[in-house]
Amino acid sequence: MGLRTISLAVVAMGLALAGAQQAAPAGGAASAAATAPAPVIAAMQSQPAGTQPASAPASQPAATRPASPAFITIDGKEVAGKCLSIADGKATFQTQQSELSLPLAQLWVIRLGVCGELANRTGGAVICFDQMPSCQLWASGLTIDNGKLSCQSDLLGKTVIDLAQLSAVYLPSGQKLSALQAKYRELNVKRSTTDTITLDDKKGNLLPLPGVLKGLSADKVALQFEGDERQAERAGLRVLEFAALPDKPSPPQGYLVGIDGSIVPFASVSLADGQLAVTGQGASYEGAKIESVAEIRFVSTRTVNLSDSKPAAVEQSGMFDLVFPYRTDQSAAGTPLRLGGMIYSHGLGLHSRCRLSYNLDGKYVALAGLAGIDDIAAGKGNAELRIIGDERELAHMALIGGEQPLPIRCDLTGVKELVILVDFGLDHVDVGDHVDLVDMRLIKP
Repeated sequence: MGLRTISLAVVAMGLALAGAQQAAPAGGAASAAATAPAPVIAAMQSQPAGTQPASAPASQPAATRPASPAFITIDGKEVAGKCLSIADGKATFQTQQSELSLPLAQLWVIRLGVCGELANRTGGAVICFDQMPSCQLWASGLTIDNGKLSCQSDLLGKTVIDLAQLSAVYLPSGQKLSALQAKYRELNVKRSTTDTITLDDKKGNLLPLPGVLKGLSADKVALQFEGDERQAERAGLRVLEFAALPDKPSPPQGYLVGIDGSIVPFASVSLADGQLAVTGQGASYEGAKIESVAEIRFVSTRTVNLSDSKPAAVEQSGMFDLVFPYRTDQSAAGTPLRLGGMIYSHGLGLHSRCRLSYNLDGKYVALAGLAGIDDIAAGKGNAELRIIGDERELAHMALIGGEQPLPIRCDLTGVKELVILVDFGLDHVDVGDHVDLVDMRLIKP
């Protein structure tokens, strides 16, 4: 049957008739230090591994923190240095002291700059990856044909991705991405085994239409609806949600974070002579630019996300009987984990007062990550964080809204019980106490 153009009014009618119905080999910090020159070893070992007093001076606000190049090992040690190359399973850096090479298995993050705010984007398109809610790519010139999405990205250049790797596409037009996503959530559309095409009726109302996406061109969106193939004007398209597939994508080797706020999973990454090459599962990228990258984050087989571990006991209480339950891989408010404008895939969202205890059985040697007040608090929030191992305090710090997140590094050698305690801060109230523990990882020997 040929395609025929339909108006938004017809789409709305059709909706009513239909029922208005997202690895690396083991290595160790010890071997990293063994390959490093003595001055670099001193720099790596100079970071505090224990406690920070609750009365510590205020940190530099996240909005103005410097974009100094650095690398962070899986156990949380940070060293300033420019990345010269990534090849043959290792990365080479120029530090103040000398040139240093480290296996990728020992790296957690290579920081090149500061991530922007994707939520404030308007126009273009934002592509969301399946099984990875925090992974989103800002792009332009988007088209879809034969099960593949093609676009142009500031971060990755010419991009082609199999639709099987994706969960949704947002086209915010004149509104911010965050506003469009919030409005779409209000519709409470459940992802199913069919696609959902959501259109704007030109009065600000979103109209979700279940069907099968057939293609997307510069000016039309083609779909199969109630047995017929039809077209709608692309100008009114706001959200494409793709059918949920039973097979989950394989875990990525890491994530590329763009200065525009994009976060993209990768299968491999290399850097030579200033030229960046990136591959993805079910995706091809031509023209990735190192100057567009804020961070390169790696996935290590020696780490376990704390958010993937179930606490043995949970105690939560708040003021005036208002309790924010702790959340995994989300803030306590149910939004993406966001510190200093950066979105994180993994972590815990906690709120004063909350106590989580974990049975570790002495399996891990360290805990590392970042802690801060989630950006959703808008500068409010004042909480205390204590980390306790076998009734011994391992870390104690004050977290204040609007300040730079603080690094956490604790020795867990032999620890059988780990306790995370978030309590009221110096203001003795829980207003804005949305505490995020991001990239929080248990490290194996």
